[in-house]
Amino acid sequence: MPTGLVSWNSTSSLGDSFPHTWSQSCFFHEACAESEDDTAPPPVALKAVHGAPKIAVGRKQSFMAMEQHRKSFCDDSENSAYVRIEVVRELSLGNQLDGSFFKQLGGILVKVTEKPEFAPTLGKPLPTTRRAVTQDAWRQQAAFFAFLRFVAVLEPGSVISQDYLEKCGVVRINDDGLCGWHCLAYLLKCGLREALTAVRDCMHCDRLQERRLWDIADVLLLNMDSLSTDDGAVSKCVLELKRRGVERGYVGGEYMLPDGDLVRLCLRLRLNTPVVSVDDDFHCSRETNNFSSLAEIAKGSSAWGDDLQKLSFDEAGRTLDQRGYFVVTVQALGQDLSRQDLAEAQRLIIGLKEHYFILDR
Repeated sequence: MPTGLVSWNSTSSLGDSFPHTWSQSCFFHEACAESEDDTAPPPVALKAVHGAPKIAVGRKQSFMAMEQHRKSFCDDSENSAYVRIEVVRELSLGNQLDGSFFKQLGGILVKVTEKPEFAPTLGKPLPTTRRAVTQDAWRQQAAFFAFLRFVAVLEPGSVISQDYLEKCGVVRINDDGLCGWHCLAYLLKCGLREALTAVRDCMHCDRLQERRLWDIADVLLLNMDSLSTDDGAVSKCVLELKRRGVERGYVGGEYMLPDGDLVRLCLRLRLNTPVVSVDDDFHCSRETNNFSSLAEIAKGSSAWGDDLQKLSFDEAGRTLDQRGYFVVTVQALGQDLSRQDLAEAQRLIIGLKEHYFILDR
């Protein structure tokens, strides 16, 4: 289990913002702007650091040690050379909480109070112009960094450049709505057309769920040449899948692969690759405006102060949220795996909100 500091040099040519699928995700403070719930907390304003600073991930004691050796690390101005993601607590399945047990494969309590103006991207193609990273995208990216540290991908004390990231095995996947299919193609070591053909060939059409996947692969194959050039091709695919769904008795229209389908196809294609979900909103705290779970995780950690003792868990959680704390959860889908299993896995498919990418070590 790594306990040291990991930092990311985001000035690399990897990119400067998250793909559009992430930026479209609903971030709690933006949703609250139009909410009728007067009890909703005000938006968390992360301090913006200009440019593309290095991104450091680690324990507080690691930051303190780095402050002694690098004067620039002490700079907390908007022109700082570093942005910090503090790992406060790590949890595994079965760890005892206040009156309950942790039920996810992994959990990471982090503290984030600042964000870079520009940050890397995991999708392809790279943006042609720099786009400032939004707060919701930055929280998701912070969750990703915490996850990489959680599964021992990142070495303590490393400054990560693009070359180092590739050495770690993070594979950027096309962000075109077909990222799940692109992941399958990468693992099958073939092109997208060949991957779709392989899926279509291994499905049993007499089984409704498999017939649905057969139809998706077939429709995408029929429209493969026009998907990247014709704006109307996506609508054409959706309409055809809806028609087939009505005709054959299932709900059709979606051509992107959700988690369950990706797990099912990995098993059918014998890829032996776990699918892992990484989420930055434990128990949908921001979506439901209930922060009790955050307080339950934080209690007993350095985040828990005397001022929180007399508050309800929900009130304490709201206070913690305002201070920049949130919980990252890690869950292996369709398999009973441990943290050590993930650390030892040669390949993982990682789902971060609406985008999948590959970790190939």
